[in-house]
Amino acid sequence: PNVSPRMITNNWLPFFPPRYALELVSSILGHRAQSVDPNNWEVVYVTRNDAGVRRVLPDEKPLLNALKGVVGESRFKVFVATGLSLTQQIESMHKAAIIIGPHGAGISNMMWAPKGAAVILFPMRPVSDICFAHMAAALGHSYREVSSLTSYYYADYTLTSTAIQDAVTELRSAIASLGLSTVASNTHKEL
Repeated sequence: PNVSPRMITNNWLPFFPPRYALELVSSILGHRAQSVDPNNWEVVYVTRNDAGVRRVLPDEKPLLNALKGVVGESRFKVFVATGLSLTQQIESMHKAAIIIGPHGAGISNMMWAPKGAAVILFPMRPVSDICFAHMAAALGHSYREVSSLTSYYYADYTLTSTAIQDAVTELRSAIASLGLSTVASNTHKEL
């Protein structure tokens, strides 16, 4: 077969597509906003509860509630890729200012998020690949990790109160770096 010699010597190359390839696919398959809309944005949590491995256990509800508490119900979406068409997956990311979740294929949907979005990953340890960090950089997104919420290759993530606090801290930091306003900062108490 007609295979590049580089491909033969570097098995990781397919996991690190160049920027132009990502932008080409993005432009052909789905419109991608040039920047995050500060008036119309969402935090998209990519769950793996439908997957057989690398799920957040024992129950990801406390994490979801804590993240939702930062941005409010209307700005928080849980993304489950199973059963969605490609078009539905693309549309799910159009307003995603922040994408957060465990290492897995669903995170690659960052490709459809507005340029400049933030990606917050629950990494695998030891580091086995940096494909999502590469993809985020190639797409013009920022990239962060919740270092206290990790998985060992095909093991599940163990959720702790520290990990929840760290995820909330990373989310708040991403919101601030994007210059976005949260529900909490837009509310006031009546006297």
